[in-house]
Amino acid sequence: MTPSTPPDSPWIRVHTRRPGATARLICLPHAGGAASFFRGWGQAAPPWLEVWAVQYPGREDRLAEDLIADIGPLAEGVAGALAATARDLPIALFGHSMGAAAAYETARRLLADPATAPAALYVSACPAPGPVTGKTRHLLDDDALAADLLAQGATSPAVLGDPELREIVLAIVRNDYRLIETYRRGPAAPLPVPITAFSAEDDDTVEAGRVAAWEADTSADFTLHRVPGDHFHLVPGRDALIKVLAEDLTRRFT
Repeated sequence: MTPSTPPDSPWIRVHTRRPGATARLICLPHAGGAASFFRGWGQAAPPWLEVWAVQYPGREDRLAEDLIADIGPLAEGVAGALAATARDLPIALFGHSMGAAAAYETARRLLADPATAPAALYVSACPAPGPVTGKTRHLLDDDALAADLLAQGATSPAVLGDPELREIVLAIVRNDYRLIETYRRGPAAPLPVPITAFSAEDDDTVEAGRVAAWEADTSADFTLHRVPGDHFHLVPGRDALIKVLAEDLTRRFT
């Protein structure tokens, strides 16, 4: 089936068009992240796989919009955009850190329609849904929050050194930290969707056991990959990660 034209949706960015694609990977970014984080993924993916990056409100070209501070409305927005634009090809969801929880909630909503049900869910550097961890980074003062970002390597010192950019970045990150740190999943049956989880060997922000606990959230198959790197392992390890995703999707779609 020939894919449709790139979606006219504020929620979706297609950085590399793949007219001959036979499947799509929908990527949801981390706390403080945006669609541009996945800019190079489309070029690194095989020609049959088109990468769509989700753009949350309140950042980059959606900066004028209000931030969303609850995972339910966020997932509703993503699912609604995909239900309207991604019905012509099979899809899989990939989320990193906060994006993994958002991808999980999006998957739950997409399952209501067989035409948009995801073929797989990939979660990276995120604990399985469960009791709140007790983290309260969203309550840190600005200096402590900026130091937290620098320690993770998530934001460049130049950005945090600019007063205007720092104010914007910290507001977005604080919102997203609040969103994920107050996320409580209600009672839910395991998804009938395969889940693959990625846990980095040197990630000191997420316990490996909490990532492995995603196994309880699927009634299909589960795979856990321990990968080299820290919380942002997918930056230096992007190509290796995409290769794993593409190999897994090839197995599911053939």
